[in-house]
This record gives sequence, structure tokens and C-alpha cells, in this order.
Amino acid sequence: MIGCALLAVLPTAAWAGACESIAQVSPQESPPEIYERTTTCAQAGEFEKGLALLTLADIYAAYDQERVVDKSAHPARAAIRVNWNQSLDEGTLDAFFEGFKKLRRDEAFRASMCKQLRAIGPPDYEPRYMAAHGLDAFLGRGGDAPPTDAAPPELRPIDRNQVWEQLLEEYGHCQD
Repeated sequence: MIGCALLAVLPTAAWAGACESIAQVSPQESPPEIYERTTTCAQAGEFEKGLALLTLADIYAAYDQERVVDKSAHPARAAIRVNWNQSLDEGTLDAFFEGFKKLRRDEAFRASMCKQLRAIGPPDYEPRYMAAHGLDAFLGRGGDAPPTDAAPPELRPIDRNQVWEQLLEEYGHCQD
């Protein structure tokens, strides 16, 4: 059931369906959309592109968790990651994470990825995928519309740049 609600808010971006570099992602794309791109890269064996996309999706989901007021919606972050893991066969997932381990230790890769992450910047969308997962949506506080048309979630004010930099360091291991 969780996957159905999350998939209802996929994808809105103009994406060709091929494994593309992180530079092709816009800040208007939500984590479910970026995870979809990551799946394509993992299946194609393009681990460098896939890892950068996975890192961005993880950072955006964590960013949304920081700003969405409805705490019952926060498990959407874990749910989309589980859905992503389940979208890959075991061999592909194992190969992806083996590549992931190697790339995480590659200073040149990490520096390039961090530069690209900073160029994209923090998200610039309404995290409706997260709102669709929370109690507010189930209790009707987000309106009666389906998740794609539901009212945007209530957001707490955050320092965009501070949260962004903190998450870049935590998830991307990006240093200033």
C-alpha cells in the first residue's frame, strides 16, 4: 500500500528513461523521481552515475524530512528507499553496492560528485510524495484529492543553506 501512494506522485520531470548524469537532474525533481533514475543506472551497470543520483535522492529525502511538519509522513523516506531496493534484482543490487563501497573511498569521484550536488542545490518542489504518506493525508487534512493533486504539506521554516550543507556533509561526505 505504501508503494502505491508513493508511485502515485511519480514522475513529473521530463526524463528520457536512460541513465543520465546527475547534471541532468533539476531541483524540481523529488526523491521518488530521482530513485527511478538511479534504478536505470544500476540496471545498466553505470555505478558512478547511479551513486551520485542515489546520494542526491537520499539528501533530498532527508531535507524533506527536516521541513515537513507532519512527523507521521517522515517514514516516506524509508519507504521510497525500500521500494528502490526492491526494484532491483539481488545480483544488480549487490553489484551496485559493491561499486558504491569502492566509489565512496575514491576522493576524485567524491569531489566531483560534491561539486555537482552543490551546483544542483537544495530541492525546489513541494514534497507531496511525503505528504501522501502521512496521517494528514489519511485524515483528510490535505484535502480529498488524490496524492498528485493533494494540498502541499505544511512546511516548517528552515535555513535552506544550513540544512543543505549539513546534509551534503552527512550523506555525501562533502567537505567545504
